[in-house]
Amino acid sequence: MVPEVGIEPTRTHRPRDFKSLASACSATPALEAAPGFEPGNNGFADRRLTTWLCRQHLSLFISNLNIISSYLIKYRNMSYFFVDSHIHLDMKIFDSDREFVIKESIENGVKYLLNVGYDYESSLNSHKLSKTYEFIYASLGFHPHDAKNFKDKHLNEFEKFIKDNKKVVAIGEIGLDYYRNLSPKETQIEVFEKQIEFSKEINLPIIIHERDSFWDTVEILKKYKGKIRGVFHCFGGDISKLKEVINLGFYLGIGGTITYPKNNILRETVIRAPIERILLETDAPYLPPQNFRGKRNEPKFLIYTAEYLAKLFNISMEKLSEITNKNFSELFKISF
Repeated sequence: MVPEVGIEPTRTHRPRDFKSLASACSATPALEAAPGFEPGNNGFADRRLTTWLCRQHLSLFISNLNIISSYLIKYRNMSYFFVDSHIHLDMKIFDSDREFVIKESIENGVKYLLNVGYDYESSLNSHKLSKTYEFIYASLGFHPHDAKNFKDKHLNEFEKFIKDNKKVVAIGEIGLDYYRNLSPKETQIEVFEKQIEFSKEINLPIIIHERDSFWDTVEILKKYKGKIRGVFHCFGGDISKLKEVINLGFYLGIGGTITYPKNNILRETVIRAPIERILLETDAPYLPPQNFRGKRNEPKFLIYTAEYLAKLFNISMEKLSEITNKNFSELFKISF
């Protein structure tokens, strides 16, 4: 769910999961050192080799866990906290350990989460999550990929959720995605505008998804300038795009992609942005920070992005927490 950087899994495919230990056992850089290794026989002389390979990769897996734990543990019990302004904790990839992921998030200083809908079912699940957990808020909306499934009756349902639940604080994620075009462009635009109108009527901010569609997105938003507010989720633009977003009065959602080595333009852009317009996000389970690429993204990894951003702005983590939490609170009208 990223506009111009990184790789976004489509909503119609199962999110990328971890490689299983079994598949990891199919190769190792130290194969010649394995007991039973015989060149020309695919390296498998007996079952001892398979056992040895699995032990090697299990050892590496445990080592990686220790590295992650040692990095994160220094932020436990800190006096300040962070907010993940964009997460998809309702996805099936979290079904087996959702409670543990939430617990780890809280213990590592990411103490509030905004779970974002992208179709009717995920919006309903976001609503339910926010009713279940005191520190989780909800957003409802149809992603441009799912615009083809949108019906006007869904807005009536959303209105019922909002009246029933004060922790529904936004409409989104909504917008345009011309990169994949999983819904026809005309349908995307129509559904986007309907959801903007709805957000204006109920006075809730919007969470924008755009990919390869920035200027069309901005042209639509300009019609509502001063009447709506919101955030460009996973902002990935240059200076010219930054100026447009700021001119609209919108915020920038900054996540793990800021840490990717090739994203120099994004870093050069963000450092020029007013920090009072920045929100932190993970987009978990997607787009983890550089140190955790290849893994399922989780809210606790927001700490790494926060540390990276604090260094970029040359401020303390505590100051970054203070500023970005205030930004989140002002946009979504939430008091911590």
